[in-house]
Amino acid sequence: WVVPNYVFGRPTDHYACRTFLWLPWRLATTIFEAVITLIHGSPHSWGLNPKMRALQTQPTVSPTLIHNIQRNNITIKPNIARFDGNTAHFTDGSTAEVEQVVLCTGYRMHLPFLPDEVREKVLQEGSNSIKLYKNVFSPHVGHTLAFIGFVQPASGGVLSMSETQA
Repeated sequence: WVVPNYVFGRPTDHYACRTFLWLPWRLATTIFEAVITLIHGSPHSWGLNPKMRALQTQPTVSPTLIHNIQRNNITIKPNIARFDGNTAHFTDGSTAEVEQVVLCTGYRMHLPFLPDEVREKVLQEGSNSIKLYKNVFSPHVGHTLAFIGFVQPASGGVLSMSETQA
């Protein structure tokens, strides 16, 4: 889902208030998707095929992405099937000559500086889940080690949330 910086003249994250978040999830998601569809049209009409509902994941916030897709400055392609040298073959049968490929596959939490016994108490094995109270402390490690910044706030930024955690 691509969300503009401003909705109805106000910053988009202002709508992530407690009142909105108290709504039942399906209702809040339906409202959010309807507003975004009114602004940009369906993401499917631009070749964007979100696998999740709008409030199930962090959206892409961009005032210009849809604009550039509409003007063919950005071409949406399906998944890559394979590479032959500099030729990328896509799952729809099309090809493109490429110089570089940026793989935006997410990240994997890794804390190599922690001893194995501490790391096992903090990270959920095989996933990016953390086992921390309030995303800061591990009850199994104790109060002398805090983790700051392992949050995705519904509103505002990670920096302000990290300051609050500290």
